[in-house]
Amino acid sequence: MQKNKRLEESRARWNKEGKRFYRREQTSYEGKKKVWEKWDELAEQAQDFYRAKAQQFHQDWG
Repeated sequence: MQKNKRLEESRARWNKEGKRFYRREQTSYEGKKKVWEKWDELAEQAQDFYRAKAQQFHQDWG
């Protein structure tokens, strides 16, 4: 029981300092959403890039 209490105290101290105790708490839904939006944007850019490359290739060699 003593160990548990110590854990709670240290967790409260970490949270107070602006750090997070658990990695699970660090990755909020909003943060993940931003990351996934960025990935979607990059994927679209890559698709457009390779589509243009393929068209150029077919024009050159078709």
